[in-house]
Amino acid sequence: MRHLLFFILLFQSIGILGQSKDSFTVQDKLNRFLEITDTLREKTNNPGMAMAIFYDHHLILKRTYGLRNKKEQWPVDNKTLFQIGSLTKAFTGVIGFKLEEQGKIDWDEKVVHYLPHFELQDRYAAQNARFQDLFTHKIGVDKHYYWMYGPHLQRDEILKKLKYLSFKGSFRENFLYNNQMYVVAGLVEEKVSGKSWDQLIKENIFEPLDMKNSYTHMSEFESCQNNTVSYSPDGNEIIPNVNIDNYNSAGSITSTIDDMSQWLQLFLNRGVIDKKTILNEDQFQRSIMPLTVRYPDEEVFYGIGWEINTKKRLIFHSGSTAGQRSILCFNPEKGFGLVVLTNQQSNLPNALMNYAANIFLEGSFERIDGLDKFIEDTTKPFDKVKEDYEIKDNAVLKKIKNIEGTYRHPAYGDLTISRQSDYNFNLKYYDFFGAIEYKKADEFTAHLNFFLGAQNLDFTVNFANKKIKSLTVYMPNSQPLEFVKN
Repeated sequence: MRHLLFFILLFQSIGILGQSKDSFTVQDKLNRFLEITDTLREKTNNPGMAMAIFYDHHLILKRTYGLRNKKEQWPVDNKTLFQIGSLTKAFTGVIGFKLEEQGKIDWDEKVVHYLPHFELQDRYAAQNARFQDLFTHKIGVDKHYYWMYGPHLQRDEILKKLKYLSFKGSFRENFLYNNQMYVVAGLVEEKVSGKSWDQLIKENIFEPLDMKNSYTHMSEFESCQNNTVSYSPDGNEIIPNVNIDNYNSAGSITSTIDDMSQWLQLFLNRGVIDKKTILNEDQFQRSIMPLTVRYPDEEVFYGIGWEINTKKRLIFHSGSTAGQRSILCFNPEKGFGLVVLTNQQSNLPNALMNYAANIFLEGSFERIDGLDKFIEDTTKPFDKVKEDYEIKDNAVLKKIKNIEGTYRHPAYGDLTISRQSDYNFNLKYYDFFGAIEYKKADEFTAHLNFFLGAQNLDFTVNFANKKIKSLTVYMPNSQPLEFVKN
C-alpha cells in the first residue's frame, strides 16, 4: 500500500498518447496488456499469478501463470488458493449492508451502542465513532502495523487493548489506514447477528456467489491441496504463512481466480449476479461513495472497503499478506474490471492495474515512464542485517549493566534484551531478533532480522534513580511506545 500513491500519480499523469483510443479494438488492447504483463513478470521474477479481465461487462481473459510451489514445480490453475489480504475489507462492508437490510445495524449508530466496552486512547472518539467510521479509516488510531506481528491476541483481547494504542491527530481529522477498526466492525456484525463473521461471509457471499473454494481461516488455506507457497520480493525466498485469523474481518480471506471473478462480476453488475441481488442499487452506491479524502490532489478517496479514484471513476483495493499481493479494480460504467492474485511480496499487481487502466480506459499503449524501473528496483532480496555490533564504551556499559530482562507494553506485549558477551546485546520482539548498536546519549538501535525483511528499531533507555525503568521504542506506524521493565 505504501507505494500506491506513486502508481496512481503516474497513471493519472499519462493521458492518451499515440493512437486514438477509439481506433483500438478490444483484442488490440488485450494483446498490448498481455505483452506488458509478460515483461513485468519477467522483471519481477514472479513465481505464480492468476488474473481475470472484464471489458464491456464480458469476461475477456482468465489466465494463470507460473508456479504455486517452485520446489515441487506445481503450476497455478483456476482453483489455486491465494491469500487476498485487505480485499477482505469490502466483504466485511457487504455484510454490514446485509445486516442493515435485516434491521440489525444502523450505519449511523455509535459503536458503543453495539459494543459498550469499546474504548480508545481518545475518549471522545470512542464515545462518538459511528459504525461507518470503522470502515473509512478516519477515527484517528495510528496504523500500528507491527502489532499484528506481536502478541497473537484473540479478537476480544484486541478490543480490550485498543485503549493503549496511540492516535495520530484527532478524531476524523485525517485518513489513517487501520486494520484494528475492521476487526471491531466484524465484532459488531457478530454481536448483532448472533453468528460468527465467518458464518456470515459464507451464508451471505460465498454461497450465493457460488464461491466454492474460498475460506476465512488459515487452517483451511493450509489444508488445501492446491494452495500457494509465498515468496519474497525477488521471488526466491519462501516466506512462512502468518495466521491472521484474529484479524479475519480485515484480511483473512483466501480465494481463487474463479471465485474472485465472481466477486468482481458482482460489482461490475452493480450488486447483482446470476439474477440474484446481493446489494440493491442504494447499497451498491453507498459502498463506493467517496467518504474519506486520501490523496486530495489526485482525487482519491476511501469508501466502504474500497478506494475511489474519482478522476478515472476507478474503484480499487489492494491486498497484502506475508509474501502475497493482490489487487482488484473496476469501472462499472464501462464494464471494465481486473483482478490479479500473486504469491509474491511484490508491487506487480499495482503496476498491472495502472497499465490496465491506461490501456482499457484511456487507450494509451505507452510504457509508463519510471514505473518499470521502479518495479525492477523493488524486486530485490531482503536486506540482511549485521549481527556483531559491539558496545565498547565503558561508561555506557556501566550505565546499562542491568539492561538485560523483559520489558512490557500493555498492548504490544513483551520484548527481551539479552547479553551475548561483554560487548554484545540482542533484542527480541516475538519473531524480530537482532543485535543492538549504541548511537549516542541513551539512544540505541536494534538491527532486527524478520521474515518480511530487515527492520531497524530505535529505542531510548529511561532511568529512575540510576536504574533502568523502561524503554521508549519507536515502532513504525505508531507514536513512541513505553515498554516498562518487569
